[in-house]
Amino acid sequence: MAHTTGTKVLHSTRPWRESVGPRASGHERRHNRPPLLRLLAGASLAVLLLVTGCSGEAGGVDKAGGPVTAAPINLKMANTRGDEAQPFLDELAKISGEALQLTAEPGFEGATKSAEVDALHAVQSGEADIAFVPTRAYPFVGVTSFDALMAPMLIDNMELQRQVINDSVTSEMVDNVKSAGFAGIGVLPGPIRVPDGISRRLLGPATYTGARIAYSASPVGKQSLEALGAVPVEAAFDDQDVSGFDGLELHASAVGANEYDGVVRSITANVGLWPRSMGIVANAGSWAKLTDTQRGWLIQAAKDAVTDTVTLQSSTEDIANMCRRNKVKIISASEDQIAQLQQAVTPVYDSLRRDKTTAGYLDRIQAIKDRLGSTESGQPIDCAALTGRTSSGSATDSPASRLDGNYMLTSTEKELAAWEPNETRFPRIGANGGLCSTTGASLRRNTTSRPAPGATAHTH
Repeated sequence: MAHTTGTKVLHSTRPWRESVGPRASGHERRHNRPPLLRLLAGASLAVLLLVTGCSGEAGGVDKAGGPVTAAPINLKMANTRGDEAQPFLDELAKISGEALQLTAEPGFEGATKSAEVDALHAVQSGEADIAFVPTRAYPFVGVTSFDALMAPMLIDNMELQRQVINDSVTSEMVDNVKSAGFAGIGVLPGPIRVPDGISRRLLGPATYTGARIAYSASPVGKQSLEALGAVPVEAAFDDQDVSGFDGLELHASAVGANEYDGVVRSITANVGLWPRSMGIVANAGSWAKLTDTQRGWLIQAAKDAVTDTVTLQSSTEDIANMCRRNKVKIISASEDQIAQLQQAVTPVYDSLRRDKTTAGYLDRIQAIKDRLGSTESGQPIDCAALTGRTSSGSATDSPASRLDGNYMLTSTEKELAAWEPNETRFPRIGANGGLCSTTGASLRRNTTSRPAPGATAHTH
């Protein structure tokens, strides 16, 4: 466990949102490292002092007889998901009164297999105190308790994922990371991955046969794609040209945010493959040095962050922008095709059930799904509702005029500071700047938020 002096930390009350940076090579936007993360990356590690038995609680008196307030406890965090950690950080700041803080440990940003595995290894070794890493990566370091979360087409929508995470079944998964040298803190929801077609529409199993599908490294994900007849190819979806693949395993908002819709031709929105849930774990030694109160803060912060994380992951802003570009078809698999997909992945379930603990988790998740009842799978996308346009492209609330079209306004922070908008005509734009688009007489805000302190936003 590390205590820092004079080092900025990750906690913040700044609103959070996934964002993307300037266009990079290929057909993707690259996420820029924010200034604070650059500052943290360049900070001398000499300011990090190991302490034993430290406490964030006040205690004792000073020479004048007044109470002594202990300095905040600061833990090093290996965060691979940037702003997605912000709800957790906000809740921790609220619960602990900022007595327990997290500092970004540089070098773990990104969705590559190496970045995710390195972050987990860093926590196992004590280089970092806490990891914020997708559950898909944990099997690479000997943790299989999260495998049931990745079971193909089981947790296929956001509401089901929320209920599973709030259930005791996930608490037991978190507890079972101990065998790999971790202390479990919690799980937060991630986006639902769907099939994205490039050279073909991905519908029934026949359409997957021989298809090179780019996917984020995961043993269960790889086995599932292979069961469908595909050829899975590991990809980071980060500064990478994806045009050479036949399809992607990627959530719809990331297709939009990275502008992959210039390459992706179809999104099978009603086939939820699996969630990209987030696991939060601590180094066992660092965990032992915290007080019961401090450990309770971390666990409760993860629980309390679920609702805001669902809101973050359910944002449709990037999907709406993708719909406005009108380059990709939103398609649906038929009931028969979905049934065929489920049948094709049966061998994956047979493999998972060889572990009795995982088999029990699968049964309990299925029971939650049965209680929830009929819920639309995948990521429901209604481009007409998101853009206010009909399928023909004309405005739904007024006839076309000579002013109809797409317009872009760019402004500096200085210009925005001097601008006093009339809220009855135009929306106020945040001080960080942004873009506006207008159709006819309506002006829509389309801003790109800056990442949270010490974090890089990712959409893969």
